[in-house]
Amino acid sequence: MVGRTIVVHSYTTLRAACGIITPTADQFTTVGTYPGLAANAVQGLLRTGRTLGGIKTTGVLSGLTADTAGIHIHTGSSCAADATHPGEATKGHYWDGLASDPWTTVYSSDDKGVATIDLPMANFSLYNTRPVYGRTIVVHSATARVGCGVIGEDNHIYPATVTLGPYPGYTG
Repeated sequence: MVGRTIVVHSYTTLRAACGIITPTADQFTTVGTYPGLAANAVQGLLRTGRTLGGIKTTGVLSGLTADTAGIHIHTGSSCAADATHPGEATKGHYWDGLASDPWTTVYSSDDKGVATIDLPMANFSLYNTRPVYGRTIVVHSATARVGCGVIGEDNHIYPATVTLGPYPGYTG
């Protein structure tokens, strides 16, 4: 399957987007409700990969309120917690060995509650210096923690992925 092309058609059957299946060593994170909260609509899929000098997390979150709020990697390694101590599973921001907390990172969600994540972070890695593999990603609203996922949890390693772009000549 690697090296093959995927074509996405519009509802009028025009070819609208395409991409090539390529191998990846990136790790994926399924985001759901923050521990201890009643179920909410927050969900998403994030991809964390290596860059020169750090990592980059990309993906899409939905079920958010239209807002600008935080998204951070935390020290914890679980999104499972009881309602009495929900913060114990995710713990605080992960910045071991740095002079200050770098997690001033934010996302902006639209009026439908959807946010596209594009989060480069220098001085972190998947497995080496300040490794993020197995740590929690916490999604905040303006007032609370609302979503959680664990980077690479349950060995959700996708051996290949596709990045879609416009189909050549598509203008819709």
